[in-house]
Amino acid sequence: MMRSRYNTALSAGVITAGGCLGILIPPSVMLVVLGPVVGVSVVQLFAAAMIPGLILSGLYFMYTFIRCQINPSLGPPLPPEQRPQSFWVILRELFLGIVPLAVVVFAALGSIIAGLATPTEAAAMACVGALVLTIAFTGG
Repeated sequence: MMRSRYNTALSAGVITAGGCLGILIPPSVMLVVLGPVVGVSVVQLFAAAMIPGLILSGLYFMYTFIRCQINPSLGPPLPPEQRPQSFWVILRELFLGIVPLAVVVFAALGSIIAGLATPTEAAAMACVGALVLTIAFTGG
């Protein structure tokens, strides 16, 4: 962010806000610890935390986007030579960078919320998924 000349205060705020979301958005260790302490199912806590976490992350995104639209010096756009050259490059980066991880996370959380697996079983399945992704991306 510093190399791209983003405002230091805005960058620190975005990183800090994202770190705070880490304790809310599943899979969250805080929810796993909190569940037994207050006598609430971890699965129910995961299900209850997803929507507020997504709303907060959307609000953080909108705030940052609007601030940068009002004052472009806070978050200047990439120079043309650093921008993707085509839509297919963007689609490839999205597919290779986000989709595999999202499939593993949603498969684990989805199986817990749907009642197909306990948190321990879902964690094991996520580990297997991560291992498969590692093998696929490193070539064996």
